Amino acid sequence: MDSLTHIVLGAAIGHQLLSNKIGKRAMFYGAIVGSLPDVDILFGWFTDPITAIEIHRGITHALVCFIFITPIISYLIKSLEKSKEISFSILNLFVFLTLVSHALLDVLTTWGTVFFWPLPYKLAVQSVFVVDPLFTFPVLFGLLWSLFKKQLRPNIIGFSFGLAYLICGLGLKQYSLHQFETALKNKSIKYEAIQNKPSPLNTILWSANVKTSAGFYIGYFSLFDKKPISFQFFSHNHHLVNDDLKKDVNFNRMVNISDDWYTISKFNNQLYFNDLRFGMMGLDQKSDFVFSYKIVKKNNRYDFIETKKNAIDGKLMLKQLISRIYGN
Repeated sequence: MDSLTHIVLGAAIGHQLLSNKIGKRAMFYGAIVGSLPDVDILFGWFTDPITAIEIHRGITHALVCFIFITPIISYLIKSLEKSKEISFSILNLFVFLTLVSHALLDVLTTWGTVFFWPLPYKLAVQSVFVVDPLFTFPVLFGLLWSLFKKQLRPNIIGFSFGLAYLICGLGLKQYSLHQFETALKNKSIKYEAIQNKPSPLNTILWSANVKTSAGFYIGYFSLFDKKPISFQFFSHNHHLVNDDLKKDVNFNRMVNISDDWYTISKFNNQLYFNDLRFGMMGLDQKSDFVFSYKIVKKNNRYDFIETKKNAIDGKLMLKQLISRIYGN
């Protein structure tokens, strides 16, 4: 999830577990601990772009890492507070719960995490978008209400609404998947794999990537739809990948990162690598993919340079998104 959500959730957990001992400082500790797993973003400053992608949501989001650093962080907080009223066991519970909640939220997104590292499997449920105010706001409102009322119950209510929304997202994912599968069957489209996910900022409009031998179908389904689902086809264009590029280490790393959900496009004799998992900057065939990389040969290797997006792209996506949410 986004940084604000992790800060808010961490602050709410800190407030719930520690405020009766150390007051409002509990929220500060919660916000800091809730943000710690994303320290891997800083590694990107000291390495190449592909390595930065591979590192993100890696070991710093793993359960084994949390088990190791929980007592260390708890000891630091205990040392700062120098209070006999706050027990080491409560601090351990607070730190561990805050770290795990961060990782589990990220598991629900499209990117996912290697939660059970060193096992190499990345968990990505894809039931909530990386930024979703419908989860963040109830938790934030419950926290603020709790501070105003000077009671812990409103904080619990905020948690409950947030949790209910996440559970609802899991149910809607299965419902939308059934709708996509039915539409594909009705259109006699044979496919190898399908993955569906919510569109930005909501769980009302869902998209699906459908893998076939020739390419990918992308479709959208809103809970308010009245017409059948339609799909757009994108050729994977793997024939554009020459033998030199196929053998390139960076290319194979990008294929692995995308989990084989990628297309190759060509514009003005320039090749681009498109990661399909994160959708497009719009809902029509002409839209660019959110994560698209220019493939540039440099000496005896290839670099992958992420294409820049501008404000116009974002405004167009938001306009199309709002229109499509209301149904087809």
